[in-house]
Amino acid sequence: GCGNRTEPVFYCPTQPGCVPFSQLCDGVQDCLDGSDECFCEGYLQILCPGSEALTCIPPEEYCHYRHIYQGCTLNRAVNCESLEREAAVNTPLLQCMTHLEKIAMNISLDALWDINFRYELKNSSSVHCSGAIPLYRTEDWTVYMNALHYRFGGIRLIPVASCDSQQHGEEEVELGQICNGAKDCDNGFDERFCPGRFMCNTNTSLPLEWVPDSVRCDHIKDCRNGSDECHECDFGVLSSDRLLLRSVPILVTVLLASVAVLTLNSRQLYHGFRSIPESNGATIDRMIKLHVNFYDFLMGMYLGSILMIAASIRLKYGSYCTVDKDWRASISCDIIGAVHSVSSHGSFMTVSLMSIIRCLKCRSVFLHIPASAVIVANIVIFVIITMNAVLPIVKISSVQAIFRSAFFFNSRTAIPFTDSLGLSDVDKIYMAFYPTEITSDLYEKLRRIRNITNKPGVFDFTEIGYYGDNALCFKNIFKNQVCH
Repeated sequence: GCGNRTEPVFYCPTQPGCVPFSQLCDGVQDCLDGSDECFCEGYLQILCPGSEALTCIPPEEYCHYRHIYQGCTLNRAVNCESLEREAAVNTPLLQCMTHLEKIAMNISLDALWDINFRYELKNSSSVHCSGAIPLYRTEDWTVYMNALHYRFGGIRLIPVASCDSQQHGEEEVELGQICNGAKDCDNGFDERFCPGRFMCNTNTSLPLEWVPDSVRCDHIKDCRNGSDECHECDFGVLSSDRLLLRSVPILVTVLLASVAVLTLNSRQLYHGFRSIPESNGATIDRMIKLHVNFYDFLMGMYLGSILMIAASIRLKYGSYCTVDKDWRASISCDIIGAVHSVSSHGSFMTVSLMSIIRCLKCRSVFLHIPASAVIVANIVIFVIITMNAVLPIVKISSVQAIFRSAFFFNSRTAIPFTDSLGLSDVDKIYMAFYPTEITSDLYEKLRRIRNITNKPGVFDFTEIGYYGDNALCFKNIFKNQVCH
């Protein structure tokens, strides 16, 4: 009945059946082959003699029942003695205190609140721990932990903090609620300065959103506004997180160059077409000059396009970094990259042809080169450079496999099992579902593993093509790549 399910499900690869997304990585093997747990971070994969299915469990569970798994093969080594020794000393209270100490030592000093106390009657005398505790001095945490867990006569002493950083507000939050992932203060202040987090926005009127520090500048937009790919990320020499053209001198230089190239070559093209050559040599010279002017005019168009796109991004989005990947993956980037390629290669090869003809004429004044031969040579040059420019953007998978420069997943939050899906994870999932259909084509793998779930958007990716290798969408005239 998996086909009739309306909620998102994961399909078990080797046996019939499916599992709701809510039951993935919950420590319980729902699929007969255990695949709903086998791709989860930190889990062991165990293959026992006489069984074709993997058993996937946490290392702690394996160590507790390791006598059952004697003779089985593990996907990695496990130090059970170390884990058991750690479990012996890490009681729930000690684990909690260690966690709070870690946060207390790393939390930003700007985020610290004054600590107040209030009393609350409780029927239970059990020890309780949740959340984090910010402190001025790292040695203070022991004192506050004792206060946090103090129980006597049904009375609990609760440290609380003001939700207002300026200490003017009356709203308070328990220290155990700070950095617990839930917004307890109306302004979200209790979740805004936690260690290991990058806040996607600092405006308290916007919904609270953060991502782990580890996913910043990883070429994948994890924040909805893309801010995790901004600021300290590297955008190359010419671009920055705010601007496609990072500095005023570069901007002015490109503007002047664009205007000059377009104006001068337009004038040369106009006069070249109107001129009437008086000899065969003059005809050849006129023809070659017109071709050079045409290719240089294309370069002016490329420079002008970059300026217009840079201005459009600045006006529409305010900063470049939020659209960097989408821009480099767009057809517009491919087109202006192809224009740059035609222009630079065409100009170079036509000038080379001109030099060869003049060299031959200098060696023998009686040498006759027919104009038709030069026309054919120019046509051949144009065909070759156009094919060279257009081939990398042809939307054929075998071609793109050669010329693609990168790719990124569209929505990391939609991918089950892990928050940091990489190429090794793609290979692991693919081999579990298609062990006999071996392919080295990444895109073929991604296309197939989309079918392991009915949830839309999982494993959807965007490809960055040949020209999107950099923000200005051009490649050097002399390419230094394996595919060439």
